[in-house]
Amino acid sequence: MNNTALPAKQLAGAREGLLIAIVTETYPPEINGVAFTLAQLVRGMRARGHAVSLVRPHQPTADGPRSTREEETTLVASVPLPGYKGLRIGFPAGAAMRAAWSCRRPDAVYVATEGPLGWSAVRAGRAFGIPVYSGFHTNFHRYVRHYRAGWLRRPAEVYLRRFHNATDGTLVSTTRLRDELAADGFTRLSVLGRGVDRHRFDPARRSAALRATWGASENDLVVLCRASRAGGTSSWWSSRTGRCSE
Repeated sequence: MNNTALPAKQLAGAREGLLIAIVTETYPPEINGVAFTLAQLVRGMRARGHAVSLVRPHQPTADGPRSTREEETTLVASVPLPGYKGLRIGFPAGAAMRAAWSCRRPDAVYVATEGPLGWSAVRAGRAFGIPVYSGFHTNFHRYVRHYRAGWLRRPAEVYLRRFHNATDGTLVSTTRLRDELAADGFTRLSVLGRGVDRHRFDPARRSAALRATWGASENDLVVLCRASRAGGTSSWWSSRTGRCSE
């Protein structure tokens, strides 16, 4: 496997002035890991002197006529994902992307989701001779068993492999995921780690007084999560007490 097949400067930015088109079916203000990761990626690239355009589904609750949105955003029609109302499936939008890219041609296209919108982006990029890369953000073919649909694993794997192998390269978050996908027949894989926001996750923010209210000492491991019940209460688990509380 060639881990240098994806030229990192196309997306990470070794030089200034690149125009990167990001095609995704999820983006803030939607709340999920992929949306947050992409927003951080966009901010980071712009901070390094690159221009970023977005192609994403119209968000009914956020994209009103006076909505403030990202620069150079192309909105496409979509429908809610069955069973996940907070996420939408974008319709193919090859014509809209070809029109936008004919006015301002990207140096590279990054496709973050593998639905019909993603496929149309791959085809549009090919038509223009633009390098198209993909991001493997969600391990769908391994997750389906948790939704009592284990029989979908093989078809999902075949679909994902076909999609990603049709691009010039695929970015993954860890070396372990890279190796697992390589074993499954995915090609041209490169690692782009997620990193940690050192300003937000700083030891200086640690509060001994707050930990004491949880019954946790200085060295106890505490896991905090947001409960998915009415009222949105927080729950915590302490390694010392071995119990969960609200």
